Amino acid sequence: MNCPRCQMANPEGAKFCLNCGNQLEAQVRVDGERRYVTVLFADVVDSTGLGERLDPEQVAEIMNGAFAFLNASVKKYDGTVARLLGDAILAFFGAPVAHEDDAERAVRAGLDIQAAASEYAKVVKVDYGVDFDVRVGINTGLAVLAAVGDEIRTEYTAMGDTTNVAARLQSAALPGTVLISADTYHLVKQLFELRPRGGAMVKGKSAPIVTYEVLAPRAVPGKVRGLEGLTSPLVGRAAEFKRVNDKLNEVREGRGAFVAVIGEAGLGKSRLLAEVSESAKSGPQVAWLEGRALSYGQAVTYYPWRQVIREAIGAQDGEAPEVVREKLHRDAVCGAMPEGEPQYLEVILSVESDATLEALTALEGDALVEHITRATRGYLRASASLMPTVIVLDDLHWADTASLDLLLGVAGLVEDLPLVITCLLRPDKDAPSWSAIERVRSKLSGPYTEILLEPLDAAHSKELLGNLLYIEDLPESVRNLILDKAEGNPFFVEEVIRSLIDSEYIVQENSHWRATREIVNVTIPDTLTGVLSARIDRLPENTKHVAQTAAVLGRIFAYRALMATCAAAPPSEQIEDVEPHLGVLTYEELVRERVHDPELEYIFKHALTQEAAYELLLIRRRKELHRRAGEVLEHLYPEQRGELAPALAYHYRLGEEWQRAADYAMQAGAQAVKVYAMREALAYYENAYDALTKIHDPSPEQLCDAILGWTPAALRVKPYQEVVNRLEEAEKIAR
Repeated sequence: MNCPRCQMANPEGAKFCLNCGNQLEAQVRVDGERRYVTVLFADVVDSTGLGERLDPEQVAEIMNGAFAFLNASVKKYDGTVARLLGDAILAFFGAPVAHEDDAERAVRAGLDIQAAASEYAKVVKVDYGVDFDVRVGINTGLAVLAAVGDEIRTEYTAMGDTTNVAARLQSAALPGTVLISADTYHLVKQLFELRPRGGAMVKGKSAPIVTYEVLAPRAVPGKVRGLEGLTSPLVGRAAEFKRVNDKLNEVREGRGAFVAVIGEAGLGKSRLLAEVSESAKSGPQVAWLEGRALSYGQAVTYYPWRQVIREAIGAQDGEAPEVVREKLHRDAVCGAMPEGEPQYLEVILSVESDATLEALTALEGDALVEHITRATRGYLRASASLMPTVIVLDDLHWADTASLDLLLGVAGLVEDLPLVITCLLRPDKDAPSWSAIERVRSKLSGPYTEILLEPLDAAHSKELLGNLLYIEDLPESVRNLILDKAEGNPFFVEEVIRSLIDSEYIVQENSHWRATREIVNVTIPDTLTGVLSARIDRLPENTKHVAQTAAVLGRIFAYRALMATCAAAPPSEQIEDVEPHLGVLTYEELVRERVHDPELEYIFKHALTQEAAYELLLIRRRKELHRRAGEVLEHLYPEQRGELAPALAYHYRLGEEWQRAADYAMQAGAQAVKVYAMREALAYYENAYDALTKIHDPSPEQLCDAILGWTPAALRVKPYQEVVNRLEEAEKIAR
C-alpha cells in the first residue's frame, strides 16, 4: 500500500507509513477505471536477429542494459512501466495518476529513450559487434486501466484501441525515431518540432492513421493554452492588473515588493503577468526575468532559478557549458557582486567547471546551500542596483524544495532594493510552495502583496466568449451551456470552445463562425481531462471513492444520501463514515457545503470536476452505483418520491432498472406537463417508452400511456406526421 502523503510503499496491513508516520487507511478494492492516457510503446529493432548472431547470455546482457535506460526515461517523467515484453516496454502516462501534461511527458520520455539508445548503441557495437536501435510509438486516448489476471499472476494494464494503436505506431516508426498519432500531435504541437509522416496502415483500421515524427523540443515553445487564431483582450482583471502594475511603477521609483498571485488552474495568472510584462516595455527600462517550474522537474534542483539567471546573463539554449560559464563570470564582474562567489551560481546553472567541482567536494550539504544562497543574493543585489528588476516565478506549486529554500533566502532583498519578486501558484495547501509563501508572508509583512484570482463573473465570462467566438445567430441556450460548463474559468471557456470546433459543431466559413447543428450537451474536452483528473488522483484512495460516489448522486448531493449509498456497498467497498473524506474534499476545495437546512447538502465546486470524477468510473460500476443511489433515495425519502421522480427516473435509467425507470419517468413527465415544461415532458415520456421497450414483456397499457402522455408535448415541437404515426402505433398496441 502506497502512503497517500509521501507515496512510500508499505507492507499490506501496515497502520502507519514507515517513512513519514502518516496513518494508513484500509483501501477499498477498485476493479478498474476509464482513463484518458498517453501510451508509449518502445521496441528494440531486430531483437530476433540479435539472438541469431549472439549467445543468449549476451542478448540478455544487451537487453538488461536497454531496459535500464528505457525504465529510467519513463520514470523520469512519472510514467508507469506496465509491462516488459522481452524486447519492448509498454508504459502509461496518466495512469494510475493523471497529470495535465501527460502527452508532453510521454513525448519527452520517447526523445530521452532515443538519445540514450544512440549512446548505448556505441557501447553495444564495441562490446558485441552488432547494431542496436529502438523504435518508439505514442498514442493518446481513452482506455480501461485495471489489474487483470488471477491469484497466481496479476498485472496492471490498459485495454482498448489506444494501446493497440501505440503498438502499431511503434512498428511503423523508423529505427531511431519517435512516431506519434494525430491525437497526441494536437496536444504537443506547440512544444516540439514535428514532421508529418503521412498515413500509416494499421491492422484493424479501415483507413490510414495520420502520423508525425518527433524531431526535437522547440527552442521557443508556443502557447499550449489558448485558441489558435482566436484572441481576447484581458477581461475582468482590471483591479488585479492595476495592483501588479502599481508594483512595477514603484520598483522604478526604487521600492521593492514581493507579490503572490494565487488562483486555480486556468484563471489567468500567467496571462495577467503577460499583460504587465507588455506594460513594462513602455516607460523607464526594467530588467524582466522569468523562470517557470515544471510539473516533471521537481527532481531538477533550482530549475526556475536556472531560467532566471540564464535569461539575466543572455545564455542561449544549446550553448556549451564553458560559454555559459564565461557569460556568468563576465556578468558577475560587471555587476561587482557585493557578496558571495559567482562560481556557486554554476551549480544552479548546472555548468560546473572542474575547479568548481573540486571546491564543492570540501563542502557539506548545508554549507553548499549557504554558499549558493549568498551567491544568488549577491547577484540579485548587483542586478537590482544597476537597474530595477522584476523576477517572475511561474507555476511555483511545482517547484523543487531547493528552489523554494532559495526563494526564502532571497525574499528579504525586496525590503531595501528596487526588486520585485512575483510568484504565481495554485492554492494547493499540501504543496511545499504553500508553506513557503506563508513563511514569506510572515517574514515580510510590509512589502508583501497577495492577489487571489477568482472566477470571472457572468458578465465578464459572456464578454470573453463573445470576444473569442462571435456567432450572430448562436442560440442563447448554447452560450449558456458553454458558460455553465466553464463557470468563470477563462481556460475552461477556451477549451469548451475548442472541443466544439474539433467536433465540428462550430465551423469557420469566410472568416465567420457558424453553428452546424444543435448543441445539446458539452462533454469534458480532452485537454481538460488531465487538469481535472490530476486533482482527483491526488486524493487518498477511499476519499477518491467517496468523491466518485458523490459524483454519481449529482453535482449537488445530500450528506445523508452519500453516507447511505457508501454504507450500502458490498463489504469490500463499504465506507461507513464519509465525514472525514468530505473534510478532505472540502479542504482541497473540490466540494463545499451548500445548505444546512432542511438538511446538510454539498456541491462540487465545479461541474466539470464532478464530471471528471464520474468519467473515471467503469460503465459497469456506474450502473451499480446509480441503481444503489435510486434505492437509497426511495428508502430515505418515502414521502417525497413524487417530488424526486426526475432524480429516481435518472438513476434507475442509468442503473438499467427499466421498470422502475419507466414508472418514475412517467411521473416526472406528468409533473412537467402540469407546469407547462413541454420539452422536459417530451424527454421524460420518451425515456419512459424507451425503458419499457427494454423489458421482456412490457405492459401494453403502459406503452400506450407513454405515447399518450408524450403527445401533447410533441404536438408543440415535433412534426405533425410523426405524432400521427406514434398514435397509430399506440392504437395497434391497444388491440
